[in-house]
Amino acid sequence: MIIATANIKGGVGKSTIACHLAAWIKSEDVEVAFLDCDVQETSSRWLKDAEPTIPFKRVIDPNQIRGTITQLQRNYSVVVVDGPAGLTEVNLRVLLATDLALVPCGPTPVDIEASQLAVQVIKEAQESRDNGLPLAVFIPNKVQLNTKLGKELLEVADDIGIPVAQTPIRLRQIYAECRGVGKTVFQMGYRGKEAADDLRDVFNEVLKYGTQGHAGKRRN
Repeated sequence: MIIATANIKGGVGKSTIACHLAAWIKSEDVEVAFLDCDVQETSSRWLKDAEPTIPFKRVIDPNQIRGTITQLQRNYSVVVVDGPAGLTEVNLRVLLATDLALVPCGPTPVDIEASQLAVQVIKEAQESRDNGLPLAVFIPNKVQLNTKLGKELLEVADDIGIPVAQTPIRLRQIYAECRGVGKTVFQMGYRGKEAADDLRDVFNEVLKYGTQGHAGKRRN
């Protein structure tokens, strides 16, 4: 399965989610590889420190996207792709080769607007493929549940046009801290426990959805 994080805006949590997803999949004894398509190299540098045994590649040439993903798919059960920000050719090529797109969205109006545009691009990719892929899941991120912005994000999510993860990822300082020391929240002991629990719930949910939906699409 190919799983990509997708959004046209930076700073919404694509790299954080992609790195932690790859680390979690590895902890489940599933063969996983990582593809970093962002020119900033945030995720590959982070993963190199936190999970050096996970093989990764960096590709920013759109003409190399499909071939690289196909090569990785031959050798690994799951390939996690960290897509770039912006309406780029790389983003489109990633979506055209992806089985499941995760759309993280922060709580600000700018984040929400960008995510709505990202969903439109995903739907265009679905329409251009015979099998209707990629499946997509909207992931509310950096959520403060008792704030106006947090409540508005969850309300907008219901009308975003794709399934919404039932577990929002809460705004926690630990994500910035673990990135600074080259670890994931899974490696931060009791200080990372609540964040780790959130992510496990989200990842179990989206992986189950992706596995079942991908099987159904392939049969059709």
